[in-house]
Amino acid sequence: MKIFPILLLALAGTAHAEIYKCTGADGRPQFSDKPCADDAEVVELKEGNSGISIGPESDFRQIKHSNAKRDYDRDIARIEGAIRRLNKERTDKLNRLDKEYSTLPRNQRTYGRRKEIQREMRSLRTHYSNQINKLYEQKGEARDRYSTITR
Repeated sequence: MKIFPILLLALAGTAHAEIYKCTGADGRPQFSDKPCADDAEVVELKEGNSGISIGPESDFRQIKHSNAKRDYDRDIARIEGAIRRLNKERTDKLNRLDKEYSTLPRNQRTYGRRKEIQREMRSLRTHYSNQINKLYEQKGEARDRYSTITR
């Protein structure tokens, strides 16, 4: 009875399964324990430091770089879109206030409103400039993250 577990352990160490790599209809690699197509190739499994890995390490590095580039492009597109939107909002609001300011007659009655419009315009410029500067900082951080990953 004691020999049976030892025999199982011995057999388990020698068990070997083949892994097949095929190209799917979408052009992506597929892996299976059975030949998945006529062009199926047997993949050699290598035992590494952290277990078993398939293929050379550079394949995974390339995937990591590709994913980082995709994420970077998405971040930059999102940030640039937000900058365009904020610039448009700022321009629209300033144009509206400028139009109101220029249509007010220059007299004692409208003096207070004219000053109020000038303060509001200064405040808008400051507010939007701060928001846009934060987005440019995020863009720089995204660029730094990407360059760190792809080194």
